[in-house]
Amino acid sequence: IIFSGPIPLFLCFHMATAAPRAVEDRKEQRLLEHILATVPANHPEAVLAAMDHWGWTQAWMMNLGDVKGRILDHAMATARPTTCLELGAYCGYSAIRMAVRLRDGLRITNPRVISIEMDPEHHRIATAIVAHAGLAGVVTVILGATQDVLPMVAGLVGIPSFDFVFVDHWKDVYLRDLKLLLHYGLLHEGSVVVADNVIFPGAPDYLAFIRAHPNFTSTFYESRLEYSRDTVDGVEVSVFRNS
Repeated sequence: IIFSGPIPLFLCFHMATAAPRAVEDRKEQRLLEHILATVPANHPEAVLAAMDHWGWTQAWMMNLGDVKGRILDHAMATARPTTCLELGAYCGYSAIRMAVRLRDGLRITNPRVISIEMDPEHHRIATAIVAHAGLAGVVTVILGATQDVLPMVAGLVGIPSFDFVFVDHWKDVYLRDLKLLLHYGLLHEGSVVVADNVIFPGAPDYLAFIRAHPNFTSTFYESRLEYSRDTVDGVEVSVFRNS
């Protein structure tokens, strides 16, 4: 597991063994190079705009995107969280979006966004884009698989439970990781869990579970797949109650 962001050095250790893949021809690497070359540093909204423009015009990207991003923004404005956990950083889009909404939109004092990413190259790219956006002091990107990180994340980052969780990694492990969040007490009264892509590619077992669970109240928001005008998708927003 590797950390980036405001984590003390004595907490940093590495469990990943996979060798980095060649990235010269990857669209994610090209996006990073484009942002570093064209977007001024420390302008997170400009970084988000550049990532959205790239996704619409250059290459499809599996970011949350600008359209469904407004659903995330609304959920955050309602919940007013201080601490956010993201499952699946990809290139850092949603981590940046959450961080800038916390810091600049909601004016939250000492906001924290913890993002977990299992792909070493995506972790590297997300870390670089977050830093270029000027948000390395807010966002911590952890390299590791969620099933390995979630059992220890509270102790590693000093946050016992999270106000807001954004789920946007492998759809077939949404349910497994929701159960890990519950098992390890990472949700508290009023915590909000937002899950992307619940229609396409889809997470039917997750939806069935969370909608039937007595401790969650869920609302579904229909939308379209990121950077697509045709493919139906949606976002599930769920509020956790202890009683």
